[in-house]
Amino acid sequence: MSEVAQTIKTSSRWRGLTTTGEALPDGTLKPDKPIIITCTGHTETGICAECAADLTRVLTDIPGLLDDLDIAISGEAKFVEHGFRGGALALGEVGSNTNPAVAAQQRLTLALFGDGTNAHPGCADWFDAHSPARLAEHLNLYLHRLILESRMPVLAHDISSAAARAHHVIDIPKDLVYYGPCPDCGRDIVQERIHKDDDDTLVKCRYLTCGYGQTLDLYHKRVLEASLDRQFSVAECVGMISNAGKLVTRDQINGWIRHKGLPREWTDRPEWKGGTLVMVGMWTLKLRDVVDFIQKREEKLAS
Repeated sequence: MSEVAQTIKTSSRWRGLTTTGEALPDGTLKPDKPIIITCTGHTETGICAECAADLTRVLTDIPGLLDDLDIAISGEAKFVEHGFRGGALALGEVGSNTNPAVAAQQRLTLALFGDGTNAHPGCADWFDAHSPARLAEHLNLYLHRLILESRMPVLAHDISSAAARAHHVIDIPKDLVYYGPCPDCGRDIVQERIHKDDDDTLVKCRYLTCGYGQTLDLYHKRVLEASLDRQFSVAECVGMISNAGKLVTRDQINGWIRHKGLPREWTDRPEWKGGTLVMVGMWTLKLRDVVDFIQKREEKLAS
């Protein structure tokens, strides 16, 4: 039978969770911990029907988990043009230079694609998919044909364990969050996390000589407007645009790059690695170009 991780969640958004058995006001059961599948000895080969049903639930969550990890990775910490400048307050772990959201995303991607060994077989060789979200969707679609495959017990455990870790990372409570530079004076804003339903809590500059203060939604919109002519990774674009109230996913942006001519360029950017500042090359996009594509999509849908 499936085991569960030790991370409590309360959101009803996800399907790959156990339930407490307690009924909510809408009649649904209160969500509990993420499912971790251990199908050992249930069948002679492959996984049993019950564990396959659990895997379907977990796979359904993966595109949303990847989008949330993108937002967590970009966060407010990467709005700074030259590296994090304090971003570890938002995303890092005490005493570590590792971004837990990056590690969770890499683990989930590895679970799906595999590393070419029996220990982590993945399923990339079964489907022609180039993104982990699409790979999860394909596996879910054809799972009924694959449950007797010998690699399924390991694959189900790898994927569900990685998804459970992703749930944990995006739900980690953070005492202090780095919100990026103040739009007025440019100095760093670090304060307790503001949730979207905290309408009366402001993003505030702590310097009395400045006095900037704005609601979270207006702050994100102003940051977006001020950053339109700067270069960002796909994940950073998703995070900034989503925080500003627009809907876009990593797959949509990658599709525009491949099929619609959305321009990108190779950019060298400084990052801290092992206590040393190094230049790291990556593909980036001008934020204004992505926003323009979203505007064109909205206009087309409205016509």
